[in-house]
Amino acid sequence: MPDVLFGECVAEADAVMSDETSSGTEQRGWLQRWRAGRAHEQQRAQALHEAIEQVVDAVDPRLRAVTGYSKDLAPAIERALAYLDELDRQLPPAIEISARAWSADPLVRALFANVEQLHELFGTSRALHEFFDANPQCSEAFVGLGATREERKVLGMALTGEIVQREVAQTTVGFTAFRLVGATRTEPELRARVRARGFEFLVGMALGRCAARHAGTATREEDPQRLRIELSALEFERRAVEGLFDATDETGTRIDALRERLARSAVTPGAASAAPTVLEDNLDVIREVFGQPERHLRLESVCLRLDRMNIKVESVRSPAEELSLVEVAIGTFPARVVVLARYPRAELPAAEDWLVRAERQLGALR
Repeated sequence: MPDVLFGECVAEADAVMSDETSSGTEQRGWLQRWRAGRAHEQQRAQALHEAIEQVVDAVDPRLRAVTGYSKDLAPAIERALAYLDELDRQLPPAIEISARAWSADPLVRALFANVEQLHELFGTSRALHEFFDANPQCSEAFVGLGATREERKVLGMALTGEIVQREVAQTTVGFTAFRLVGATRTEPELRARVRARGFEFLVGMALGRCAARHAGTATREEDPQRLRIELSALEFERRAVEGLFDATDETGTRIDALRERLARSAVTPGAASAAPTVLEDNLDVIREVFGQPERHLRLESVCLRLDRMNIKVESVRSPAEELSLVEVAIGTFPARVVVLARYPRAELPAAEDWLVRAERQLGALR
């Protein structure tokens, strides 16, 4: 991976990994209580209530004026939480990603071309250095790794018996655009963070659809309520998606433009009233999005047979490593490989090493 491109990936990963807000911590709190509450219905009911209130706060606080709004939304929110639990159960246990693992684990070897590439991603992460500095008792950090799987048709050499064949059609598998999300002290904490990202995306999806409906009924183009909804939708999407997916400059540009338009708006944000039909429409949107989470969040298992050069092996008679990957698709974004990883403190290079490398990468951009 070229130094400049790799530097961009690391910088983006650090920005995401350090994006930890009090609301995010609070959200993971009730998500954990939701799972733990299976044996304690009172805790589970409280967690569901907190989830509903968070959605209402984010989408449209005026919904509290609707009698029975919480009871009305409960089945859909509960359906989404159960679905996120199911996706979590389908994610394989965290694997160690280290120099030793690269030699011993075919999956780690398939993901990274060499140990140097592995250390560039994990070892030069500012967020990982900050995590280990803040948690001296931790011997490892749990992080989420996202990557794009790419397959290419090439012509190469193949050995059939003792005969070497040239210009044989082959399919190579590679992994690019690595992203990190974390770091946490334990695997359950990491899983809670991943589930929280999924929940935030559903909130953003509901906000976006409400904004689209509101745009059709707005009396003027710069309607503050519509602008606030659009802005919130994009902010939720960015927080949820950029954790494991590629960042896009377009989203940031749109957010900045909406903030400027909202600042120029003549109406000061406040607890504006809304027509009953608008509130009912927003309730419908929430029920639709959270009641059918599988339409917006999907997880698929991918099985590959690869040789040590990451070339696909079709014949079961030929030696190959059988790998099982999990790919996650969010909204219209392309599916991405997601791996839960354990990165040892002992693998982390000294802080000055990655600072020197960062300066070198900045120099290459000038």
